[in-house]
Amino acid sequence: MNMRKRLLSLLTAIIVVLAFVGYCFTSSAKTFQNIKLDVIYTDSFSGEGDMIWYTYTPEDSGTYSFISYTVAKTIAYLYTRSVDENGIMSYHGLAYAPASDPNYLETGVRTFVDPLSGVTYTHSATSFRLTYHLEKGTTYYFAAGRQNQNDNRGEISVRLKCDEYDNTVLQSVNVTSSSTLTWFTDGEWRTDSSGESYYWYDPSKIIQNMTVTITYKDGSTSSVTGGKNVIDGYAISYNYDQSKTHWYYEGSDKYTENIMTVTVGTVSCQYNVVIKQGALYSVQGIVSDYVTGDAIKGATINIAGKTVATTDSKGLFNFGYSPGVYEITIKAPYGIDRKAMLTVSAQDVTKNDHTSTPISIIVGDYVKDGIINGKDFAYALHNSSGDTNPDEITAKFKKQLNFTDKVYDTLQLK
Repeated sequence: MNMRKRLLSLLTAIIVVLAFVGYCFTSSAKTFQNIKLDVIYTDSFSGEGDMIWYTYTPEDSGTYSFISYTVAKTIAYLYTRSVDENGIMSYHGLAYAPASDPNYLETGVRTFVDPLSGVTYTHSATSFRLTYHLEKGTTYYFAAGRQNQNDNRGEISVRLKCDEYDNTVLQSVNVTSSSTLTWFTDGEWRTDSSGESYYWYDPSKIIQNMTVTITYKDGSTSSVTGGKNVIDGYAISYNYDQSKTHWYYEGSDKYTENIMTVTVGTVSCQYNVVIKQGALYSVQGIVSDYVTGDAIKGATINIAGKTVATTDSKGLFNFGYSPGVYEITIKAPYGIDRKAMLTVSAQDVTKNDHTSTPISIIVGDYVKDGIINGKDFAYALHNSSGDTNPDEITAKFKKQLNFTDKVYDTLQLK
């Protein structure tokens, strides 16, 4: 077991956290000493119940130990501090170290030579060792005193050391999950900042069945499951932004990867969320002539440049597709292409039947220049059969003369 994990395993024994966390008191101004790492600080007690106070703001997150020397039977407390709107300071208890060090026999090193004075200091089995994970940029307050508050006489020497920095301990993080998501089921429809509708997938099922494993630089590992937010004292974060990068099921033309970034301490990894394809839903409708209302045979329904259906002699189309909102393009021989929005519903399949509201398109662009004009009229008259009434051709062209795709009414299929 590496030093980091050994220290953490001893927290229960050497720091009475459960009895102390949540303890809070307000106080007037105190005198604090700003301390540095690996420097001995010696101070004298002023009398009964006196505690010596120190403060430290780490530049790097890591596991730190606050240790007493020379004087036996000493105790320590660790706090953070807040100030309310009235300027009243409150101290919030994080940890307490009693006058004993169960780690005493394991450490082996029981003396410390102060690099400034050259004096050797001794750490005894009844001196405190308060070990805690400190976060970068947070100011912490240490209080040290004797176990017997009625005997606060003489001096106490303390030292703060960093056992391990976060950025030198963790090597990697790896995640797995036993769950997958089902398309257009595990989530809800939303709209992104550009106004595009997309299906937002709820990743909670993935996270709850995820195993997060961290590897230390000495090769040892530690794992948690069930969507935990902490592992070995390190915070776990699960990050994803589907509003910018939409997630899609495998097999979709838009699918790349559905990335969730999992971060522990200073290391991260990416996990590809698997979205499984479910059932296809039947969609049907009718394509008709914009002017005459007649059914159009051979019209095609196209999604993302691919033909998904072709109409029969009754103008009817039918195809199976995944749930969603799609822009479709209707094409027909000599017709002017028309675009419309099509909703394929998984919740109410009756909404996938559009036969009661036919999609009408203009047919008469014989020269295929995108506009109905005299060229098309001349073409129609020249190529009409003997039994075609020229007056019918003329009447129809009058109703659609100068028609382009810009003239189509906006059609939202429901």
